[in-house]
Amino acid sequence: MNDIVLDYLSTMVETARELLVAQSVGAVPRAALVEWADAQIAAADKPPYFLIAMSMGEPPEDEDRLDFHKNPIDDNDCSRVVARVTDLALGGEEDLRTLSKICLRLGQKVQDGALVGSLLWLSDEIDLCLGGYKDLQTSMPEIRRELKHCVEYAA
Repeated sequence: MNDIVLDYLSTMVETARELLVAQSVGAVPRAALVEWADAQIAAADKPPYFLIAMSMGEPPEDEDRLDFHKNPIDDNDCSRVVARVTDLALGGEEDLRTLSKICLRLGQKVQDGALVGSLLWLSDEIDLCLGGYKDLQTSMPEIRRELKHCVEYAA
């Protein structure tokens, strides 16, 4: 394989990983993951098997990078998922509740990463605000700052 094909395949695997991580924490619906895989299959002469598995809603087993047991979710994965959902901080209460759940699930999945504290703090802070224990307007600058920190981690 030439370098262009390898770069394309590597990019495809990383995008698939990002989508799988996002789907595992509720940031991306399974239908979006399947839709992406279907589009990749339609554009490829010989699609890799992991795309076919994803298209059928099954876990891809033939690509080590997509196996979370062999390659656990890490801070870079979390950073990419947070980048996908940062706009939820601009939404209403339901969006913030979703953002809180996603941050909590990411923090639980990565366990010992550098972003765990930030992710769990975001979840707690949002929950405290939505529960009426803290003022959301007062906390929003800190929430945005922490989201930015998470996003910039992988940049």
